[in-house]
Amino acid sequence: DGGLGQDQIQKVLSSSRKAFDGCIQSAEKSGEVSLDGRKVVLRLSIQTSGAVAYPTLDDVTLAGTELGSCLKSAARMMLFPKFKGDPLHVEVPLVLAGAR
Repeated sequence: DGGLGQDQIQKVLSSSRKAFDGCIQSAEKSGEVSLDGRKVVLRLSIQTSGAVAYPTLDDVTLAGTELGSCLKSAARMMLFPKFKGDPLHVEVPLVLAGAR
Protein backbone atom coordinates (compact mmCIF):
# COMPACT_ATOMS: atom_id res chain seq x y z
CA ASP A 1 0.00 0.00 0.00
CA GLY A 2 3.05 2.24 0.07
CA GLY A 3 2.36 3.27 3.65
CA LEU A 4 4.78 3.10 6.54
CA GLY A 5 4.61 -0.18 8.46
CA GLN A 6 4.48 -0.43 12.24
CA ASP A 7 7.70 -2.47 12.18
CA GLN A 8 9.49 0.25 10.18
CA ILE A 9 8.30 2.85 12.68
CA GLN A 10 9.45 0.73 15.63
CA LYS A 11 12.87 0.21 14.04
CA VAL A 12 13.50 3.96 13.74
CA LEU A 13 12.13 4.59 17.24
CA SER A 14 14.34 1.98 18.83
CA SER A 15 17.41 3.29 17.03
CA SER A 16 16.58 6.76 18.41
CA ARG A 17 16.08 5.51 21.95
CA LYS A 18 19.69 6.33 22.87
CA ALA A 19 19.21 9.98 21.90
CA PHE A 20 16.09 10.20 24.06
CA ASP A 21 17.86 8.48 26.94
CA GLY A 22 20.75 10.91 26.55
CA CYS A 23 18.33 13.83 26.95
CA ILE A 24 16.85 12.25 30.07
CA GLN A 25 20.31 11.59 31.56
CA SER A 26 21.38 15.21 30.94
CA ALA A 27 18.22 16.39 32.67
CA GLU A 28 19.05 14.13 35.59
CA LYS A 29 22.48 15.73 35.92
CA SER A 30 21.15 19.28 35.68
CA GLY A 31 18.33 18.56 38.13
CA GLU A 32 16.10 20.89 36.12
CA VAL A 33 13.28 18.38 35.86
CA SER A 34 12.28 15.86 38.46
CA LEU A 35 12.70 12.41 36.95
CA ASP A 36 10.04 10.69 38.99
CA GLY A 37 9.30 7.88 36.57
CA ARG A 38 6.30 9.66 35.09
CA LYS A 39 5.35 8.95 31.51
CA VAL A 40 5.18 11.62 28.88
CA VAL A 41 4.07 11.24 25.31
CA LEU A 42 6.08 12.65 22.44
CA ARG A 43 3.76 13.21 19.48
CA LEU A 44 5.29 13.21 16.01
CA SER A 45 4.01 13.98 12.59
CA ILE A 46 5.93 11.86 10.10
CA GLN A 47 5.90 13.46 6.66
CA THR A 48 5.81 11.35 3.49
CA SER A 49 9.46 12.31 2.93
CA GLY A 50 10.28 10.41 6.14
CA ALA A 51 11.12 13.60 8.04
CA VAL A 52 9.58 14.38 11.42
CA ALA A 53 7.68 17.64 11.74
CA TYR A 54 6.11 19.38 14.73
CA PRO A 55 7.24 17.12 17.57
CA THR A 56 5.26 18.04 20.68
CA LEU A 57 5.14 16.80 24.25
CA ASP A 58 1.86 16.15 26.02
CA ASP A 59 3.32 17.69 29.16
CA VAL A 60 3.22 21.46 28.70
CA THR A 61 5.46 22.19 31.70
CA LEU A 62 8.12 19.92 30.24
CA ALA A 63 7.90 21.34 26.73
CA GLY A 64 9.62 24.60 27.72
CA THR A 65 12.54 22.97 29.54
CA GLU A 66 15.98 21.95 28.29
CA LEU A 67 14.78 18.35 28.45
CA GLY A 68 11.73 19.16 26.35
CA SER A 69 13.88 20.92 23.75
CA CYS A 70 16.36 18.06 23.72
CA LEU A 71 13.62 15.45 23.21
CA LYS A 72 12.06 17.47 20.42
CA SER A 73 15.41 17.95 18.63
CA ALA A 74 16.12 14.22 18.98
CA ALA A 75 12.72 13.58 17.40
CA ARG A 76 13.51 15.93 14.50
CA MET A 77 16.72 13.99 13.85
CA MET A 78 14.79 10.79 13.18
CA LEU A 79 14.42 9.79 9.58
CA PHE A 80 11.79 7.30 8.55
CA PRO A 81 11.57 5.55 5.18
CA LYS A 82 9.71 7.58 2.54
CA PHE A 83 6.12 6.51 2.04
CA LYS A 84 2.99 7.36 0.11
CA GLY A 85 -0.24 8.72 1.51
CA ASP A 86 -0.89 11.18 4.29
CA PRO A 87 1.53 12.20 7.03
CA LEU A 88 1.37 9.83 9.98
CA HIS A 89 0.83 10.83 13.56
CA VAL A 90 2.74 8.71 16.03
CA GLU A 91 2.82 8.79 19.81
CA VAL A 92 6.05 7.78 21.52
CA PRO A 93 5.70 7.02 25.23
CA LEU A 94 8.77 8.02 27.23
CA VAL A 95 9.41 7.32 30.90
CA LEU A 96 11.22 10.03 32.79
CA ALA A 97 13.35 8.00 35.13
CA GLY A 98 16.92 8.52 36.19
CA ALA A 99 19.63 5.91 35.70
CA ARG A 100 19.43 3.25 38.37
